[in-house]
Amino acid sequence: MRFSRIFRHRFHWTSGTRIDGVAADDRRSRSLSKRTTAPWDCPLPAGAWERMKRGYRPESMDDRWVVSFTGEDKVVFARSWTGAPIVEIQVAAGDHPRIVAVAWEGDGSVWVGGSEQSAKELVVQLYGWMV
Repeated sequence: MRFSRIFRHRFHWTSGTRIDGVAADDRRSRSLSKRTTAPWDCPLPAGAWERMKRGYRPESMDDRWVVSFTGEDKVVFARSWTGAPIVEIQVAAGDHPRIVAVAWEGDGSVWVGGSEQSAKELVVQLYGWMV
C-alpha cells in the first residue's frame, strides 16, 4: 500500500487533549489485549512522519478514532469513545522513514474481523478520512 496520495494533504493534528473523558496520555499507555503483529515495509512520503508524530484528535463525535504518538517511533490508532487501541504501527525514522511493522487487536470481542490486511487497510483509510 502506498501512502503518497494520502499524505500530501494537511492533517488536523493536536495532542495531549481530553476526548470523551479519556486523556490522550491514557490511550498511549493502554496496550492491545491480544497483540498480533506482522512486518510491513511501507515507505512514507517526505514530511509524513513528522505530521504523524503530532497525533490526531477528533473534531466531532462522528469521528471515531484518535491517533497518538507514543514517543517510541510507534503510532497508536484507538477508538475515541473507549480509548481501546486497535492498531499500532512501528516506524523506522530517519532520512527515509518507513512503516516496518503493524500490530492489531486480535481479541474478536474488541475488534471483530481484525486481520493483517484489515489493520493495514484501517491505517490507510483513517489517514484518507482525516485529510
